[in-house]
Amino acid sequence: MSVAKTTALSVVLPPTWWWIPLSPDGARVRAVDKLVDTQFKGVDDQPILKRHLRDQLLEATTSAFQGQGRVMAISLHRVGDIPVPATMTIYDVRTGMSPPGVGMTPLEMVQGHLAARDDTGAGPSEDRDTAEVNAGPVLRRVVERQPSEDAGDDEQPMLVADYWVQNPSADGVAKVTFSTPLVPLREAMVELFDAVLGTAAWEQDAVGSST
Repeated sequence: MSVAKTTALSVVLPPTWWWIPLSPDGARVRAVDKLVDTQFKGVDDQPILKRHLRDQLLEATTSAFQGQGRVMAISLHRVGDIPVPATMTIYDVRTGMSPPGVGMTPLEMVQGHLAARDDTGAGPSEDRDTAEVNAGPVLRRVVERQPSEDAGDDEQPMLVADYWVQNPSADGVAKVTFSTPLVPLREAMVELFDAVLGTAAWEQDAVGSST
């Protein structure tokens, strides 16, 4: 009999989102190049803008990969002529190192870490709650992040929704992070992010056999 182990969280996104695998490097670069070419299809007089977009995407996806990100997706959705910008990144997070307590689940360890950060006054004001989805227990944090004082002109306020989903067969969680500059549409955007998270499921690989 095959023995299955959950290894990765997957979600279902609308077809207007563009998937970018964060590894290996070649796959990440090819996905970014194809996205940029798609966005500038039929536009041949904007080489500087095209190169700037490519550099931004490569920087963002490389940073996400270095932070244990596994896959990123970018919203290309439009309402009429108005874009609805947003990104989603799925991270694999191990919580077994330096847990804040004994006998705690991985999700409780995340909660403990966030609570400890609150006690030091290091964290921004945020909304936080827990729920149960098909993939298991989930902790959600929603925060509006303001640009830093030394931020450049390109930086703007961002609505960020983080979801930690407990992996049922590993010492860790999956973290799903959504971000969008559409801060005034907070309620509608969080509703969209919640709906996507509701489709989450754990992929399973056969890792052995027993008789």
